[in-house]
Amino acid sequence: MIYNNFEEGLDSIMFPIREANVYVDTGTGTGRYRLIPNKKAIINSNTNKVLSVVSENYQVLHNYTALELARKCCEVAFPNTTPAKWEVFSVEAPLTHAHCRIDIQHNGEIPDYDWSFGQDKKDRFKPFIRVCNSYNRTFAFSMRFGLIRGACKNGLIDWHSSITIKVAHDVKKMERSIEKKIDEAKFKKVLDDFGTLLKPLFGVLIDEEKFLPLILSILHIKKPEDMSKDRESKWNQLEKYLTSTASTYIQQIGSTGYALMNAVSDVATRPTNIRKGNFVRRERDGLQRLVGMWLVNFSKLVEHQTLLNEYLEKPSQETLRPKSLARFWYLGYMDGSKSAECQ
Repeated sequence: MIYNNFEEGLDSIMFPIREANVYVDTGTGTGRYRLIPNKKAIINSNTNKVLSVVSENYQVLHNYTALELARKCCEVAFPNTTPAKWEVFSVEAPLTHAHCRIDIQHNGEIPDYDWSFGQDKKDRFKPFIRVCNSYNRTFAFSMRFGLIRGACKNGLIDWHSSITIKVAHDVKKMERSIEKKIDEAKFKKVLDDFGTLLKPLFGVLIDEEKFLPLILSILHIKKPEDMSKDRESKWNQLEKYLTSTASTYIQQIGSTGYALMNAVSDVATRPTNIRKGNFVRRERDGLQRLVGMWLVNFSKLVEHQTLLNEYLEKPSQETLRPKSLARFWYLGYMDGSKSAECQ
């Protein structure tokens, strides 16, 4: 996987493509080939490498078009911004270039929003759109909204499903979907919701030694059993890196839930730092989405001190799952009408 944080990274994925028929050797030794019906090959015109073999009905969406649709989405969501200032700041793609993820953000201030979300005015966020596209049916075209903390460029994404657009490779359907699902009012609500999620994190005090198990749990990283000495050494390096990252934010922000969010989003945004030893196989997109889901569930968990204490003492995915939280809502614990301490 290639992680490129510069505009020039677009060159590697903006190649021309062409379609071709697919043939198979008849196996008769005559050098004759038979056409495979209902199939076509997607080819990189620059290298003549086959990117995929797909159905003849498969609609190819060029990365150029995908990027323009993402820019259109930004313009609809933030109509008071300059379209030309929505620029690419990160590209993610495999070496085959068969699929990609492109992040774009606005190069400048976006008026009419409090990007500090009511906190320290120096600690501001910036919105971005991640557009995903593929030439090999890896995934459908999609656009997701995310936020980056300006001070460290840490990002989290997909924490609010209402702003996700995911459709087949049909440009007209995509444009209709943007018009239907995206508008300035909806984005304003999404941003207000983000501020609501952030607020409880500042009041959650966490012992420094608990940061490591929490980060491992949030990113679904588990220590393997019966490791060799070499892998044990690499695991220790991973723990050292995670602990060091957490310590940096604790020193800057304090030992709080907000520091935890920044530490884990830092790790998710820079996955190449945790690849050694193959303990982590998720790509940046998947890791950042885990952080986004954790933020939503953890912010709800903060409302109930007993559950929060149990989670901080022994981090568990089960505790944070929506079904588990819904049970406490149903029983009347998390809205304050009952107290789980009485159990």
